[in-house]
Amino acid sequence: MPVPEWTNCSMGSTLKRTKRRILVSIVVLPDEEVLAGEAVEDAYRYADEVHVIQAGRSTPSRAFAAMSSFVHAIPVSMTSPRDRSLAYRSVWPTREYPADVVIMFLEVGYRVSDADAVRTSIEFNPGKVITAMRYFQWDLDFYRVDGRYRPARLPVAASAKQGVHWVSPVQTVPDWMWSSRDAWVEASFDIVDVTFMDAGHRWDDGQPKLEAMPGRVYG
Repeated sequence: MPVPEWTNCSMGSTLKRTKRRILVSIVVLPDEEVLAGEAVEDAYRYADEVHVIQAGRSTPSRAFAAMSSFVHAIPVSMTSPRDRSLAYRSVWPTREYPADVVIMFLEVGYRVSDADAVRTSIEFNPGKVITAMRYFQWDLDFYRVDGRYRPARLPVAASAKQGVHWVSPVQTVPDWMWSSRDAWVEASFDIVDVTFMDAGHRWDDGQPKLEAMPGRVYG
């Protein structure tokens, strides 16, 4: 069977598809059970494997353990860069990833706009850092675009590497993915953050709370 090809019209070149195994990693705070379940369901539309890291516990809660994913727990608050690093090292302390593994780092509120485009974006750009536009959804019809909640491009996926380090606890991906901008490739899908669709993140008058949440990235 021939290897599928894709022509990048803007570059005038033909790219070959390289098979990749997609591993999704999601860090979850203690009170995010519903969002976590939705995140796992969304990720399995395109992922081969999903890992949920439940911060703030030494063992997964019953609800998290019942998820169709690999669930781990780490008793950290996620308020410092060290916490973020410890969370990931608790899951993969010495694991050596094969070259065909790509990790997609997601927050619990992230949803992918086009599941089919995830594998296409990753497999036609081997060795690159895949970036996507992140939008904040506030209700069924509107996205918030003011102030610090404007749509922004951020890295979301790359080939697995040892030595995952964070400068800031609110960055979703390791530092090296932010610093490797010469390897950034724009994905053909968007990330929609639905965190503030939840009434618990709104004031009594129904308006979204604008302050950032601990452990979450709202750049």
